[in-house]
Amino acid sequence: MKAIKSLPVWKIGSSLLGLVALLGILIAVNIIVGNMRLRVDFTDEKLYSLSEGTANALKTLEQPVTLKLFFNSSNPKIPAGLKNYASQVEDLLEEYRLASKGKVKLQKLDPKPDSDAEEWAQKYGIAGQSLDMFGPPIYFGLVATAGKTEAVLPTLDPRMQQLLEFHVTRMIHRVTHPQKPVVGVLSSLPIMGTPGQQFAMPGQPQPPPQPAWIAVQELRGDYDLQEIQSAEDGIPSNIQALLVVHPKALSDEAQFAIDQFVLGGGHVVMFVDPMSFADQNAAPSPYGMPQVASDAPRLLSAWGVGYDASKVLADYDGATPMRSPQGGVDRNPTVISFNKSNIDSDDIITTKLNVLRAAFGGALTDNTSD
Repeated sequence: MKAIKSLPVWKIGSSLLGLVALLGILIAVNIIVGNMRLRVDFTDEKLYSLSEGTANALKTLEQPVTLKLFFNSSNPKIPAGLKNYASQVEDLLEEYRLASKGKVKLQKLDPKPDSDAEEWAQKYGIAGQSLDMFGPPIYFGLVATAGKTEAVLPTLDPRMQQLLEFHVTRMIHRVTHPQKPVVGVLSSLPIMGTPGQQFAMPGQPQPPPQPAWIAVQELRGDYDLQEIQSAEDGIPSNIQALLVVHPKALSDEAQFAIDQFVLGGGHVVMFVDPMSFADQNAAPSPYGMPQVASDAPRLLSAWGVGYDASKVLADYDGATPMRSPQGGVDRNPTVISFNKSNIDSDDIITTKLNVLRAAFGGALTDNTSD
């Protein structure tokens, strides 16, 4: 049997002192870190990092905004995946609060059955969803308020996670800028919708009104859209930006008015088309064929944009399979299908697009260096 050696007293004492010192350091670090909000984003999608645009918008906030998150966090039946997403939403909203330097306030409400929170959720229009036939509804939505102005996201869908920051920042902008910018719309297509004909042909049903195009409906959420029948007499002074879509036979006077609007500091978004697939009701030209091309030659030339309204774009690599009149399937190079490899998945506008199809599209060139 080996003899047990006694450790010197100074070694035991130094070991105890080392443990006490280490414990003290751990306690100190815990206190310091607990009072510091170290937030490092290790996710591939940067779910907890605010974009530069959002950060700049928060820096310029002139009035406080309250974000009210409605979620049944106490319901034990909530699926784990939904709980995890709710935590991610809370983390992102917390980033808004921190980046705003106190201008954005966050409220988390648990809309239990028959509670004041549930009543408020219903008043705001938060959509309640039932997990089962007899269970209480589940609320998961967001409300932004500033003064008497409010904006609502009725449902926070995990499938739209990549667009969450866009929607939140958009809500904050809407409630802090209730006066919408005025955008003029000039188009030969019924993109603003049609009221329907007041009188129908004898024996024919009255045509129903047609809604505005989906793009226009989306724009109306942020802008006051005003239709312009003709630009020949100039652009109204209250117009801050101009949307020109398929401008068929745009007169020289109208093109001059648009150019003067741009020279005066206005902004123009113009869509021209060599063969508009949407122009179903095009009137026949003197040659018997409908005029389906749009152009603004004087404007485009002055702006250094090359465009030929008599030519359409063709791409054999992106040709779309289409059924032929004979019953077979042909690949049409003038109907181009752009897939995910052609679409920027990092851009908020195109991140959810899988296929983008262009039928008889045109081509623009930069002639500013000529």
